[in-house]
Amino acid sequence: MKFRIFLAAILMFFSFIVSAQEKKNTAPDYAKIKMLIQDENNSYYYPKLMARLIEFDTTLTYDEFKHLYYGYIYQESYDPYGMKSRMDEAASAKKSEKAVVLASYLKRKIMPEEYAAAIALAKDALNEFPFDDNALTVLLRTYELMGDTKNTEKVSFFYNLLVRTIMLSGNGASCDSGLHIIIVKHEYFILRLLNQSVILQSLIGNCDFMKLSPKSEPILFNEKRMEGLYFNIEKMRDHSIELINNSFN
Repeated sequence: MKFRIFLAAILMFFSFIVSAQEKKNTAPDYAKIKMLIQDENNSYYYPKLMARLIEFDTTLTYDEFKHLYYGYIYQESYDPYGMKSRMDEAASAKKSEKAVVLASYLKRKIMPEEYAAAIALAKDALNEFPFDDNALTVLLRTYELMGDTKNTEKVSFFYNLLVRTIMLSGNGASCDSGLHIIIVKHEYFILRLLNQSVILQSLIGNCDFMKLSPKSEPILFNEKRMEGLYFNIEKMRDHSIELINNSFN
């Protein structure tokens, strides 16, 4: 699994640098995505795409996955800052406990007697949030340890689609061209893949700016080293503001 993840990271890192310099990365067209995923007669109709995602359907295209990822912000279950779940203390505590256990699997070797529990927990996390990078990583690691090539390839396919979707949403060189994410943890997911350490985080406009350690691997843009990466969090903030306003109505 480490080799698969490492290879994916290197490939996407190379793609990130090249595409950033060529300025081919494009921000998601949220209005168009919203229109398409709500049209029952359209191939991008969200319930249909989500059903395929849940089944790890490897015929899903990058464009379809992009509509799934960014279209998720229009779903009732979207909760980028956990504001909804915190209203239910019991559910919130249980969710936090599961997240801790899931994260623990990433820090050590998963033992054979834990395989079934690890897979069940990861799938449960994906049912709650289909783009949980920790859950995808645990599934990858477990299936590979089990020697389950078929499922390893399936999960790897979606893992790489998630990385590609975020990386091709911008170049991170400015807030106007920031990488679009739908949840904060995906900032750290991308930074880990790029082997970057953050020394300062600040809010600039609609973006989180992550100042990178000078000791980290250099990321070049127009042949100059980037001091940091911008992540666009506008839709996350808009959703939270809407949720707060609705709570007073």
